[in-house]
Amino acid sequence: MTNQAYKSPEADLSQNDIVFDESKIAGTMKRFVNMIIDLIFLIITAFPVAIVIRLLLEVFEATHLEYIFTDKVITLITFLVYFVPQEAIWGRTLGKLITQTKVVNWQGLKPNFFQVVIRTLCRFIPFEMLSFGSKNDRPVGWHDKIPRTYVIEVEKVI
Repeated sequence: MTNQAYKSPEADLSQNDIVFDESKIAGTMKRFVNMIIDLIFLIITAFPVAIVIRLLLEVFEATHLEYIFTDKVITLITFLVYFVPQEAIWGRTLGKLITQTKVVNWQGLKPNFFQVVIRTLCRFIPFEMLSFGSKNDRPVGWHDKIPRTYVIEVEKVI
């Protein structure tokens, strides 16, 4: 008789199926409304980011070349400041909160920090908005596909 107490547990790790119901993936209209609402809040967020960066450029006596790249830096930092904390902590931006949607990973759980950063950076891929072209009403863009995340509808909490 052999002692089974030290035998390693066996588990079927071959299943990489999506845990959540794919019918919960947010529709085109909710995704569009998310984008519009988040764009408004991005513009609001850009003002303090721009002021801080411009002040830093003045303090360090930036050259004209540095001013040319400032708009791109302001945009990048604004996106990171707006999207990353909200999606990493709550899985939702203000737009997603209003439209009752949230970001989940392929298992239906809150995405990890790395996935959220990659998701945010993927928004800068040229023509990324065209990746939402779909035959069905459940679009998944490149900023969803690359980090393996989804935007799903959540039930209203009363």
